[in-house]
Amino acid sequence: MDEYKTAPELPLELVRQIILEAWISASETYSRWETFKSFCLVSKAWRTLVIEAAFQFVIIRDRQEVGRYMQFADTYAQHSGYTVTNTGHHPSPFSDSEVHIHLTGNHHFCAPRRVTYDEMARYRADLAQLLPDVRSLHLFVKESVDWEEIFRIHRPSLKYLYIWYSEPENPPFWGRHGTPRDPVLTVTHLHISRACRGMGRFLQHFPNVTHLRLSAKGHLKSLAPLTQNVATLIIDVPPATMGGKDYTSLVHWNFRAAFNDGLLSPSGKTIIVNTDGNKPAGWETVQELCAQRGIQLRQNVIYDAPLPPWCSGPSLTWERILNDRFHFKGTFDDPLTASRLPPFII
Repeated sequence: MDEYKTAPELPLELVRQIILEAWISASETYSRWETFKSFCLVSKAWRTLVIEAAFQFVIIRDRQEVGRYMQFADTYAQHSGYTVTNTGHHPSPFSDSEVHIHLTGNHHFCAPRRVTYDEMARYRADLAQLLPDVRSLHLFVKESVDWEEIFRIHRPSLKYLYIWYSEPENPPFWGRHGTPRDPVLTVTHLHISRACRGMGRFLQHFPNVTHLRLSAKGHLKSLAPLTQNVATLIIDVPPATMGGKDYTSLVHWNFRAAFNDGLLSPSGKTIIVNTDGNKPAGWETVQELCAQRGIQLRQNVIYDAPLPPWCSGPSLTWERILNDRFHFKGTFDDPLTASRLPPFII
């Protein structure tokens, strides 16, 4: 008998997933890139997989991180089969990437330093240089005019856009200075984590959206005239212990008024309601309204997930995580408060 046995070889897809999760879970710039260097030393195969992970899932938390990524792209773009020129099929090494940009606030895998006003101009320029094109963009922002500058550059591959707000005590208002200056024609999938008073004006800048998701109670009536191209509307109605009382009912969405104003017309569209295992209040009424207009209403059970791995401790529950004032600001009595549902289950 050999004293030592060779460890069983893991399937490639499992190793790929382990490396990607480790890359995502590193919450600070330093630890993330130290993780990258450590994986590169394991073997050539692991080096290839961690390079792939860094291109696949881009996390930008400050200007320091932008600098690290610029060095990374210069070193590994050709190695990974990408081109850094603006010609050819891949205009950017990040054309197929999922990019998370944290301009402010504390988040589940990222605790960025708040960008000051003086730094923002240079930060925007660095982002434009690093990310001339992306496939999927997650913006973690506060309500301000700063992040709109991200849309000044045309990104031909940008199809998926997610916007998360870090200051739930202030309902966002998109006015003249809170929207992209020009229409963003490439985005087809738009996910807003928070309802707002100016949602209609905001949606006007994304005329080709076919899949719209709202993760907080929205003013559907104001959106109705802008949904001719929307084929699928997704709304989140989690249980009270996860989102507060205003998230548990379809009544607050006022579907009747929205349908009368042309929501999802013409017929043949779909509404998906993300819930726990129970039908939310008002389901039968909305179902009847949809049937009258040839709209399919579907329930999608997603809020039966266990606590994510970053949560530990016997006293930590979804209710405490999402409703405790020490974890999140704001109160769920306000129907315009930000969705406090973590992206892990969104």
